[in-house]
Amino acid sequence: MIFLIKILLILNVLCGMIPYNYSLDHLDYNIQSSRDIVNDLADDSIVDLRDGYDVNIYAGTSGGLSIIDLVFGEISFSHFVDEDLPDGGNPSTVTYDLENGETMIVVSGVLSYFSQVEDDYIPYGTGIAWSINSGTTWNFTEQPTDDIPYCEGYTNPTICSPAVTGCSWHPVTGCSYQGSYIPFDWYGQTVYSNPITVVEKNVTYDLSVDIDNEYIYIASWAGMLRRLHYGEVPNWELVPLPEDIDSIGDEDELICGGISSQSYVYNPVNPPTGNHNHKPYAVHIEENVIWVGTANGINKGLIDDDGCIDWTHQTTLTANLAGDWIIDVVPQYLENDITRIWLISRELVSPPEPHGLTYSDDGGATWTIVNQFNDVNDGGTESAIVYNLYFNDNNMYAATDQGLYYSSVNSEQSWNSFDDIPDDCFNDTWKVYTFIEKNDIKFIGTPNGLIYECDSDGCGEGWCNDDYINLESSSLSIYPNPTQKYTNFVYKTDTSSGHIDIFDFSMKNVYSNIPCYQDIEDDGNNYLKCDYDNINLDNGVYFCRLSVGKREVWEKLMIINN
Repeated sequence: MIFLIKILLILNVLCGMIPYNYSLDHLDYNIQSSRDIVNDLADDSIVDLRDGYDVNIYAGTSGGLSIIDLVFGEISFSHFVDEDLPDGGNPSTVTYDLENGETMIVVSGVLSYFSQVEDDYIPYGTGIAWSINSGTTWNFTEQPTDDIPYCEGYTNPTICSPAVTGCSWHPVTGCSYQGSYIPFDWYGQTVYSNPITVVEKNVTYDLSVDIDNEYIYIASWAGMLRRLHYGEVPNWELVPLPEDIDSIGDEDELICGGISSQSYVYNPVNPPTGNHNHKPYAVHIEENVIWVGTANGINKGLIDDDGCIDWTHQTTLTANLAGDWIIDVVPQYLENDITRIWLISRELVSPPEPHGLTYSDDGGATWTIVNQFNDVNDGGTESAIVYNLYFNDNNMYAATDQGLYYSSVNSEQSWNSFDDIPDDCFNDTWKVYTFIEKNDIKFIGTPNGLIYECDSDGCGEGWCNDDYINLESSSLSIYPNPTQKYTNFVYKTDTSSGHIDIFDFSMKNVYSNIPCYQDIEDDGNNYLKCDYDNINLDNGVYFCRLSVGKREVWEKLMIINN
């Protein structure tokens, strides 16, 4: 299975994104659908960790939305299972505390398939779901796409016009869709857009919610910036962004009512046909201010009372930014009601390279670059790729491909490696994708499990990993082996349940779901034991698979019947 990690999938969508010539339904809306909850996290790879209102943390993973529950000081894991949740991994998960004591949760989905034409894995969006009651009930829409105008029904050349219907009139063929673009209304102006008719490369990599006006905004890369009013029957609305800044002096604003209908086209195809700034990757809303990071810098929007947005656009050509491709916009709330805005940047290169951070304390009027995580040759000291940032009252944390870093809130230019976690906890990788602290417990999301502070030795003194295997005792023991009709399966782990499947030499399943239970032996360690009596198999060698949570362990079993 391909890990559908937000940071890895971006490598597949840097090329041109000309839409295919077929269409999908643009909206499939299901309301108030309850979700089942199943034990354990949905996947090892933890992409997002988001705070819940009370004792929950919501985890976006490469296998779906999960819950970390901290009731009465105990930590437990579960995940949602329902056909209406977005399939695949979660490129973005966001949460908001509501005044009624509930948590609003919004999550997007992504899968990928291998394209022989492009000789690569192609990501595609699988939809957006949201709940306004802490996950008790949910609403869901498919990944939004556009409909090609229906033209054949128009017989009047006056009505059959690009400005009115998006259609064109021809004296011989009549009314048909002959152009490349379709019109949409933006507060009384007719604006043209390249129709996005498929979900390939149309992936929602970030989400943000305007709680006051009940809008969900999505940054969908090939699908552009869109929003829906979740308080009504939702309908996706395109939100136009400024065009690229290629040189100093290019237009850096897009004002309500001031869009040029003669030249402006909302188009995420690569220049010169389209605009890199029409490929949004990050979105964040602070009251009436919206920030959108794209492949061509940062956009600050002022939201009018009626919902229209006045944009200001900045790039490395016009501002002191560390990079032009903004993959995340993260707020930090300082004293004196100051909101610092952080930008995590990349260059349009594959694979991604270590890069600097940027922050502003004055709403984007001026920016400061932090070079520590740059490549050493470019003035950095750590050469780390930053995936995510987290802030509390005293410290700042940076999740990187070289582990977790931290700094005090007053030391923006100096970060230290967080070395308290034993190497074994990382399961052979130092990558950290996300971090959160709740109830004085640190939680660290990695591609190989969730690391968190605990009371047991776990993967190291004071630390646990939900997917940890003690490499010194990682084998599955089977005894007696060889056997005739009875054997024991024993595996050292803190996990309380699992099951055994037995396969013959051709990998045909001959026994399924042999139950296992937790047992503490005289050495004080926890073991998973699976006893099986009355095995009735022919002589030969068989393969036994122990499934423990998300992990599988294999061992051979020999049957000798006299």
